[in-house]
Amino acid sequence: MQAFGFELKHGATVLSARTLPDLTPAADEVIIDVQAVGLNNRERMARRGAVPGDFNVLGSDVAGTVTALGRSVADITIGERVLVRTTHGDATQVRAPARDVVVLPRALSFEQAAGMITPGITAYRAVAVFTRLQPGHTVVIKGASGGVGLLVVQLAKARDVHVIGVASGNHRNQVLTAGADEFFAYDTENHVAALDGRADIVFNVALNGINGQDDVAMVRPGGQIISVAHREPYSDKPVQFTHIHPLAVPNDHTILTELVPLFADGLLKLPIGTLFPFTAAGFAAAHDLLPSPHEGRIVVSAADD
Repeated sequence: MQAFGFELKHGATVLSARTLPDLTPAADEVIIDVQAVGLNNRERMARRGAVPGDFNVLGSDVAGTVTALGRSVADITIGERVLVRTTHGDATQVRAPARDVVVLPRALSFEQAAGMITPGITAYRAVAVFTRLQPGHTVVIKGASGGVGLLVVQLAKARDVHVIGVASGNHRNQVLTAGADEFFAYDTENHVAALDGRADIVFNVALNGINGQDDVAMVRPGGQIISVAHREPYSDKPVQFTHIHPLAVPNDHTILTELVPLFADGLLKLPIGTLFPFTAAGFAAAHDLLPSPHEGRIVVSAADD
């Protein structure tokens, strides 16, 4: 198998390819021939934290074909198309517990599947786990044009609430097409003043949960802020702050099992921005693009489906 990883050399992270022994599954695991990998902000942070002397193979969002089964795996077959959130995904093979693997319908490509895993899980937790949207609620979604933001717009709108998207002005049509009822451009409009106290819930899924004090201004007293930020902003009014974080229940498999049919049926959509080839140069270019401004999801693909 080939793995594509970062090494820290002379203060810079450099990606290279290594040939490693093929993987073999434990009793409860499967081996997946990787066809596509979706990149996320977590890989950007992991690259910055590369350890000298280590070969850091990143990648968590994987779609591909099952090529080997552990002896106790009974409900998955060789050749089945699957997706999974795992580790060391930037490789031609990955190992994953069978309980984590979700079957991929033919209506969904490997690239689409790999691109939706982490943003789908994050958006689902934001909308369906950390808050309970009620019909008639007004919600503000910051970062509405990003991968998580577009899915929060769609999931929230499906729950019969009034959705207000906030993003840069060039994304107005994209966010409104996704289902937002109103749109404010943070780069050309004073959205904080216009939305002062309007929101029952503010979803801040912008990069690093930026400008938390704006969230406080836009939410009503007694409202809720759901954010990717780790720190709660100061508030002089009663506001509930919740950081979007992993949970044991519902787990990733449960969430993906619910989301995959919605993507396959076209009820949820998430654009792929750039596809890169499944080579060392492709992975390097994809990871280099990740911290820069870009449109849509970044996916590395070997797929021909």
